[in-house]
Amino acid sequence: MTLFKHILRTLALVLALGAAGQAAAGTMYLVSVDTKQYGVGSNGFLDFVFSGSGNAGPVTATMSNLQGFDLDPANFDTMNDASAVAGGFQLLNSAGFNDVYYKATFGGVFSFLLTFEGDASALDFSTFSIFALDDQEEQIGGSLLELSYQLLSNGEAGALADVQAANVGVAQVPEPGALALAGLGLLMLGFARRQRRA
Repeated sequence: MTLFKHILRTLALVLALGAAGQAAAGTMYLVSVDTKQYGVGSNGFLDFVFSGSGNAGPVTATMSNLQGFDLDPANFDTMNDASAVAGGFQLLNSAGFNDVYYKATFGGVFSFLLTFEGDASALDFSTFSIFALDDQEEQIGGSLLELSYQLLSNGEAGALADVQAANVGVAQVPEPGALALAGLGLLMLGFARRQRRA
């Protein structure tokens, strides 16, 4: 009987943590850009832009868990309503273009977590874009990615991705509540397996 009580307590804790995380978390995506096609070892820039309009409610886009980047602050420049924060950068969807500009050595994969938080109900969406530029700061092709933060058809806030280049990947990161449910399922499977052996 004590094992059953322990399992129930653990389940309650997992569900409580998942619910708390669900309330606190924004909509999160894993974004990656493979820069091999721009010439391994060549220099250029990646431009991360978050834009809105006067009709969009306040939204932030936070880039965190940067992987593949040389994190020397001299390699980054922020413009308008973009700023460095602990572990990354935060951009506001104010009117115009709010940029994080990164001086890159191409050839590797650059990835980060992108979290949107704020009002997604505006008719004019808030859009996060990525551009690649050569060493003369000329765009290489057009936009690589457009992520538009808005209300989805199910009424929840989320982003619609328009991936415009084969070297870009974007995937939604599961919400903490979904992870809690997965944990619950694993615990129940383990319990059922243990009961079968007994």
